[in-house]
Amino acid sequence: MNKLTVDIGNTSTKVALFKGSQLEWCKTFDNLVATELQMLMDVNNVNHAIASNVTSKSVEDFTSIKGLLLLNHDLKLPFINKYSSPTTLGTDRIALAAATQYFHKGKSCLVFDAGTCLTLDLVNAKNEYIGGTISPGLQMRLNSMHHFTGKLPLLAAKIPEVQIGTNTIDCMQSGAYFGMIAEIEYHIQALRVQYPDLQVLLCGGNAELLSKQLKSPLFVERNLMMYGLHLILQLNV
Repeated sequence: MNKLTVDIGNTSTKVALFKGSQLEWCKTFDNLVATELQMLMDVNNVNHAIASNVTSKSVEDFTSIKGLLLLNHDLKLPFINKYSSPTTLGTDRIALAAATQYFHKGKSCLVFDAGTCLTLDLVNAKNEYIGGTISPGLQMRLNSMHHFTGKLPLLAAKIPEVQIGTNTIDCMQSGAYFGMIAEIEYHIQALRVQYPDLQVLLCGGNAELLSKQLKSPLFVERNLMMYGLHLILQLNV
């Protein structure tokens, strides 16, 4: 049976098609509307779909689509939510926690999503979601340096050419990039003391940029959230 998973993010909307348990394709849209989603379902013979929305955009028009679930805290989840305020946990982080059960069920998992923000989510070997962290993403770090100062330029995220910059642009690129690398490595090393079996997963738009410098063993899957959404959809239809 064909299924669609939809990730409505802060920067763009991603849609993935699953045939059985196989991800066939994943496409990115600047602004997906209900009529376009309905067309994608019809063209691909999809009866069931699920959407995660972490933005302030209204998706009320999506509710008219037959067979579409909007991810919320009342759905069945493939993990035990131990977050102190479970109803405030973002649906993107719910999907990422679910994805750990797709790839490393029965082991402690640490998931990094390097998108607009850098999020960290921890699921232990008992299948319990513990919590995580949220910090500025790579582009957000560069944007904030420009926005909150008078003279620093606005730069696009990239792998810096040098670690120690000899000009303003190189200093900013290196500070943003290697600062995030150090943050990720710190969390991995610190949590491995408590969770020796820790599996590390990395996803998001900047996953490939960051993975080139990270030294800790990890599993990179840019579309990790789609697998989590698919697993949640399977549990609820």
